[in-house]
Amino acid sequence: PYILIESIQISIILLLAVSFFDVPIPGTLLYFYTGAGVFVISTFTLGLLISTIAETQVQAFQVTFITFLSQSLLSGFMFPFLGTPGLVKYLAEGFSLTHFLRVMSGITLRDATLPIVAISTIEIMSKDTDSLRKLLFERGLKNEHA
Repeated sequence: PYILIESIQISIILLLAVSFFDVPIPGTLLYFYTGAGVFVISTFTLGLLISTIAETQVQAFQVTFITFLSQSLLSGFMFPFLGTPGLVKYLAEGFSLTHFLRVMSGITLRDATLPIVAISTIEIMSKDTDSLRKLLFERGLKNEHA
């Protein structure tokens, strides 16, 4: 149900951008929704990872707040990505939001082609899902040998 809700919200925002603000979207909507869907799944995976690690609900909330705040600040959402220092830019490459913003700006501003969208979409998928897979695998091994 959460993915359906997110899909509806994305559609409403896209509709408002086109109808009220006259934002032209030269790219393919299929690429747009594919990138957005992968990002939503990646974000839910990150939430699952945080809730798996956290021992209390308050701890999960605090880690989530810090994680998403740092992603918003460092990914290029609030400040230009090219203006960030080298080490911080390297850290921001680990955030799926950084790659999602590249996909969305590529589609809405530059009519990005399929190879560009596919590369960034794969990077979105690999960031959070790989971390969760490793954590759950390690916990499974610890539980078997305990």
